[in-house]
Amino acid sequence: MKLEKDRDVLSLKGVSVRYVDSTVALHPTSLDVKQGEFLVLLGASGAGKSTLLRSINGLVLPTKGEVSIPGLAGGVVNAKTLREHRKRCGMVFQQHHLIGRQSVLRNVLMGKLGDRGAFASLWPWSKKDKLEALTVIEVIMNPGPDPWSPSQLREYLVDADAMMAFMTDSVTKESLLNAPRLKTISCALKGYDNFDLRACAQAGVSVTFVPDLLTEPTAELAIGLAIAAGRNVLQGDAATRAGYSGWRPALYGTGLHGSVASVIGLGKVGQAILARLAGFGCARLLGVDPSVRLDQVELVTLDEAVSTSDYVFLAVPLVSDTRHLVDSRMLQLSKKGQILVNVGRGSVVDERAVVDALANEQLGAYAADVYEMEDWLLPDRPREIHPGLTNNARTVLTPHIGSAVRRVRFEIEMRAAENLVRSLRGESLSDVAVEASAAA
Repeated sequence: MKLEKDRDVLSLKGVSVRYVDSTVALHPTSLDVKQGEFLVLLGASGAGKSTLLRSINGLVLPTKGEVSIPGLAGGVVNAKTLREHRKRCGMVFQQHHLIGRQSVLRNVLMGKLGDRGAFASLWPWSKKDKLEALTVIEVIMNPGPDPWSPSQLREYLVDADAMMAFMTDSVTKESLLNAPRLKTISCALKGYDNFDLRACAQAGVSVTFVPDLLTEPTAELAIGLAIAAGRNVLQGDAATRAGYSGWRPALYGTGLHGSVASVIGLGKVGQAILARLAGFGCARLLGVDPSVRLDQVELVTLDEAVSTSDYVFLAVPLVSDTRHLVDSRMLQLSKKGQILVNVGRGSVVDERAVVDALANEQLGAYAADVYEMEDWLLPDRPREIHPGLTNNARTVLTPHIGSAVRRVRFEIEMRAAENLVRSLRGESLSDVAVEASAAA
């Protein structure tokens, strides 16, 4: 949009935002921003910085007041002019930090300015910045935390050249039907079975992922879940909070030291789990993976592992051969009182069979960070975690936090952003997802 510097001004006139529960997100605000100007907002959490930026870019419509911009039909941003406004508005994005001496694109991805801050470029970038940012002038961010619905995703993909996806996202053949410009999907995750790779390939859309940065924190969590389940940590916490009167002979459990532990799936995560188990003094360390040969582990069959192990760790991907790998037959073979830990994929386990095995005490405990309901591309997946797991004192359940370490999540998101940029530049990619690894 060609603007006249002296006349063309984006204006906010008495803009305020109030949520449906009457919470005031933004008090009445008026300001003018001329072409080429940048707006930096600093303030405490809850001051309304993010809401103001979202109001400017049409991500939030004002409860009162108006946002006006030259050349827009009717001159005012509203539900009817929202899409046109977003195309005209050069860029609005939020950062908690900005970095000095960094490029515009780098600051889009990461920054550093105090504890809290927000940054917005309200007009199209300079030619230099456009070239640097691959002419990506508009970034539409899901304000979250809930994922966009399939219809919302289809709407936003209409004009998108690229998509950065997270664990809550899913892309199907239907998602791509009206996405003519889409060139790449960059996933800030390791397991990409919620993306229809065949449909993406047919549409000419590359899919990249982050194969290695989740390994260490996921393995750490697996050990933590095992100890919490085997040593009755949650029950002990609840009992202590209910009123502690001193030691009693209660809550005896199973320790890793002196136990037999097996890891099913010896990829990077499985090997990282084994490396950590090696320091606990386990009596035996068993591994199950027909495609891997390792000196530091005793390789056995699946049946032998589950029938002899006190602890079983699941670290396999979800493919056609591993769906419900842990079923009623396998659980009947398991050593009585076994601790089962799942940090692989939810649908590797038949949760109903696990509930039955806990009820008849074949399983001593079940710990999981992943669930069947999360595997979006499986049409017959359950829509919630089995209540027999959530209502059971012998389960330890975490909300998919395998990679939820601040430093690690930042590195994952930066890698995904860099994959996206390289893909749009036409550069070679090493982290490309291939269909053979997707779930059937």
